[in-house]
Amino acid sequence: MPPPPDGQDAADEAGGGWAITPHACRACFGRILRRGAVVRCADCGAMATGEPAALCGCGLSLAAEPLRTRRLFRCAANPAPTPACRAEIVIAFGDEPATVPPPGSGIP
Repeated sequence: MPPPPDGQDAADEAGGGWAITPHACRACFGRILRRGAVVRCADCGAMATGEPAALCGCGLSLAAEPLRTRRLFRCAANPAPTPACRAEIVIAFGDEPATVPPPGSGIP
């Protein structure tokens, strides 16, 4: 079953809860949480302000042209969980031919 859209399974943010997002941390592959404008990794504790792309695989890009402007990595539901990789969300490569990062993604 695919993960719910951003924030759908969130605790009450007014009460201090964090919303689970369908994104994975680019540093440790942990789940990205959101509370208001703050996003953080549930595993390594990395934090940023703004969109999940500030911490997740969707924000990864290559420095070399011409690939720098292409979105090569994305957070996606794990298509085939195994005992070795049980994560619901993984960082996938390819399958998205966009040549310009989506607005507000934080991708340079």
